Amino acid sequence: MPKKAGANVDIKNEDAVFKYLTDLEKEGNYREIIEFIVDTTEKQAMGEDVVSAVDASIRWQESWTEKNDRNAIIIKPDKMDDYLKFAEEVGKYQAELQIKLGKEKKEFAGKIKNGEIKGAEEVMEDDEAIAALTDAYIDKYSETRSKCDIISMAFQMFNTDPLKFYRDKFNEKTAEAVHDYASKNSGMTENDAHKTLVLGVNRGKNKALEYGFAVNPDKKNPEDPYFIKNDGINKKPLLNELDKNDLDKLEKKAVEQGRKYSELMVTLKDAVYEAGLMLKELEGMKKAGHKNSDEYNEMHDALLKFTKLDEYNQPATFGKVLEELKEASENFKNTHSSFFRARWGYGNDRRNMSMKLQKFAGDLTENIEAAGKDIKLTTPIKLAIDNCSEKAAAIDNQKKKFLTNHKDIKISEGIKENNKVTSQIKVKANDTLTHELG
Repeated sequence: MPKKAGANVDIKNEDAVFKYLTDLEKEGNYREIIEFIVDTTEKQAMGEDVVSAVDASIRWQESWTEKNDRNAIIIKPDKMDDYLKFAEEVGKYQAELQIKLGKEKKEFAGKIKNGEIKGAEEVMEDDEAIAALTDAYIDKYSETRSKCDIISMAFQMFNTDPLKFYRDKFNEKTAEAVHDYASKNSGMTENDAHKTLVLGVNRGKNKALEYGFAVNPDKKNPEDPYFIKNDGINKKPLLNELDKNDLDKLEKKAVEQGRKYSELMVTLKDAVYEAGLMLKELEGMKKAGHKNSDEYNEMHDALLKFTKLDEYNQPATFGKVLEELKEASENFKNTHSSFFRARWGYGNDRRNMSMKLQKFAGDLTENIEAAGKDIKLTTPIKLAIDNCSEKAAAIDNQKKKFLTNHKDIKISEGIKENNKVTSQIKVKANDTLTHELG
């Protein structure tokens, strides 16, 4: 069993804890630092006396900062690379926790589906209700959930408002590491890893109440139910409580949403391909010995960032990067448009490219915003499509069960379908006859 972070440190001694963190920093052992700070912050949230350890953690984070000539708090320039490496390690740690939490949810949801969870037997055939009850139980009892929630609190000095510029870079690097871990290092297929990750991130707090259930607060023994009924509220109906007309409407909505997500995914994938071509073109606009301006670097880096996006990113993430690209390209155009600048050669080509990029970002942002009126933009787009497809299939399956249990409706549906086919045959026959007579 691996040694727990800080196991040999006197957490009541602030100086000892500070030295422990500083020594780990010198070794480059950021993982143990992260685990110790998260554990300590969690203990603080639970009411344990860890004041000295928390103070030492904040003091250690402060040791990476200084005040500039305008009295603003900044990350020390010689610490910037380490700061971003630390953020990347936080991202990996966060991804591992979220995937672990997603696996816990999958396991518990599977037990509900199999009828193994007392008090949840009624929802066995409704995936959304199962997800709601699973979230309610995991939120209450999972230690992994607790650690996931504590991460942002743990690195409070690195996330303060005076450090907004650095905080954004920290969060951006963390998000990249989460995505990369799910894509490459989780030991699962890319699709399964991202699905599990999203499952770990998503929260359905109190949604169980919508279906008339609550986590049993008095569960002490294995035979006690996990959930109790919350009667008297206007609860959301389960799939097996809906009639065929309602199921038809739900299925149509799921299919339509899936179509809209698919259209947006095609648009975004085409845009990433186009951005890659523009990046190659932009990088070819250069002159030997010329040093690129800060404005050019910002425009180039924003475009490069966009080319790295894929279907496992949220549409909202595409929108955020497009905003950066639009701002950077506009800034480049404005600072390279004087009479003496960008009148010919590569300078003019870059300026023209900045205007092209500005339009590209603006048009694509409008497309995403228009799509956002009908679909959510905060789920990775590939997974949103899969969710719609799975939901439509589950509803279709419930419709078949409904018709099996209501033979009179099934017969009526069959007669309607037969009449429709007969009518189509008659029309076709009449058309053929008219054509021959003509």
